[in-house]
Amino acid sequence: MIRPSLLGTRHSLLGTLLLVSCAAPYPAQKAFTDAVPKGAKRVTVIGDQQRTSWVEFWKESNTEHARVVKNAITKKPDALLLLGDHVFWSSSKGDWEFFDEIMQPVHQAGIPVFPLFGNHEYLGNTEVGMQNVQSRFTAARTTWYRWDADSVAYLMLNSNWHDIGQDSTALQHAWFAEQLQKCDDDVTIRVIVVSSHHPPFTNSSVVHDDQRTRDEFVPLFMKTAKGRLWLSGHCHALEFFERNGKKFVVSGGGGGPRQKLFTGTAARYEDQLSGPAIRPLHSLLLQRNGDSMIVTVDSLTNSSQP
Repeated sequence: MIRPSLLGTRHSLLGTLLLVSCAAPYPAQKAFTDAVPKGAKRVTVIGDQQRTSWVEFWKESNTEHARVVKNAITKKPDALLLLGDHVFWSSSKGDWEFFDEIMQPVHQAGIPVFPLFGNHEYLGNTEVGMQNVQSRFTAARTTWYRWDADSVAYLMLNSNWHDIGQDSTALQHAWFAEQLQKCDDDVTIRVIVVSSHHPPFTNSSVVHDDQRTRDEFVPLFMKTAKGRLWLSGHCHALEFFERNGKKFVVSGGGGGPRQKLFTGTAARYEDQLSGPAIRPLHSLLLQRNGDSMIVTVDSLTNSSQP
């Protein structure tokens, strides 16, 4: 992830140069379905699958993206939740060709896919980028939405507040409050899981925790009776935080250049996971157990990660 402040005026120039070759959307060969099969119980989570761009020449570049996907699919999930930043440059034909290639096992297995919109989905020509996303995912008709599986309500937020604007942010906030209340009142819903690309808490040394998410949306989640888990990406690592019994998991291990975490006394928040400052690439597997959620981490081992 490159911070906008580091790009400055170079960002618009770079966008102009890259858009010369991607003025039209790159169509998906086939859209991923959002039809959750009856009896679905197992949901795999992958975050931040973008490959390292040439403009990030100083960052880690690995070749494990496809392996993360294949490894996750061996667990035979009923659905796949993507935490955003599927590609580096959302209007790039080459980036989407790479994404389509690594996601072939998901297509072949017919697994429904539910994506978040990350900040990289807004890089480049936004209109083209949105078409690239929405041509691939039937669930992405809107950029925030809800889907249900196994008595679990999954609320998918668009945390790109600057890109969607103040009016859309206000509409989403009202929608979020309404959906949380509906879920708490619905006897068929036992657990609420919220997902946002930008994390309300992270110890990343590269990206920051998102203040608006933390200050305006998390308090609504904290008041719910059924809210159990908040998932996010953006930080290319694995982190686990807890606030008053609510779990917050950062999972950005899909293949993007890994980020070093502040640990020990330098950490901004207490991470429940012990481990090195750079965490392995990974996916998650979610399963409901009564009124709780079990989160299993599937990390890559013996990989070619630098």
